[in-house]
Amino acid sequence: MIEICNNNLIFRFPSIDAKLDRRIKRELGRLQEEALRTGDDCLSDGEIEKIRLQHAGHPHTGISVDLQRTLRIPDDGGNYPLPPGFGSFPLRHLDDFSSRMPPHWLERGGVIFPIYQYEAL
Repeated sequence: MIEICNNNLIFRFPSIDAKLDRRIKRELGRLQEEALRTGDDCLSDGEIEKIRLQHAGHPHTGISVDLQRTLRIPDDGGNYPLPPGFGSFPLRHLDDFSSRMPPHWLERGGVIFPIYQYEAL
């Protein structure tokens, strides 16, 4: 699933989240049974979250992509310092501008953002 949130492209993978959740639940169940067998109290919320992070790496799978505005540098083979950043490009759904887009763009879908000739990505 791909969405735009605060000018970031967010890629989420719910099917992977579901698999990880099942694996974590099995592991937590096993640890809870072991705790009961040894006479320990139930696992605390902190211990449960620690186990979740150990097994999943992160509570939710996904990636966020932020496209940053900057100035172009000359393409002459020279070395230049990094140009200043001007924040994120404003991302918009292509469908929001369907009346002004070529039909073959609409078939494919996607996002668009304005960029001036003097800017770079």
